[in-house]
Parts: sequence; C-alpha cells; structure tokens
Amino acid sequence: MTRWHLLGMLLIVLGIAVLLVAPQAQTCVTDFDHTACRATGTILLKVVGVALVAAAAAVLALRGTATD
Repeated sequence: MTRWHLLGMLLIVLGIAVLLVAPQAQTCVTDFDHTACRATGTILLKVVGVALVAAAAAVLALRGTATD
C-alpha cells in the first residue's frame, strides 16, 4: 500500500466522520412557544465532509495507481 492509498483512505474516513457529526452542529434556542434553529454549522460541516470525500476520490484516482 502506498502513502497515496493511505492518504485517500484517511480522507474518506475523515469525510464520513464529519458527515456523521454534522447534524449535531445545529444550534437551537427554545422560547416559550417556539424553537428557532440555525443550521449554519450543519451546512458548513456537510460541505466540508463532501469536499473531503471528493478530495479523497481525486487523490485515489490520480495517485492511487501503483507505479513500478
């Protein structure tokens, strides 16, 4: 296994971990009669997670082949 394979797998794991944590980043404030939520953190983490998985795919596609 080359270091590019390891880097690609690490990026995939990090991307999936970020996507799993993303829903927890939503902040909600409850008043007496309603709840207001801000999803900015969730949206940002989802974008970062997808970007990490896309970067992993690019790394594996460009550098993941074994060279002799």
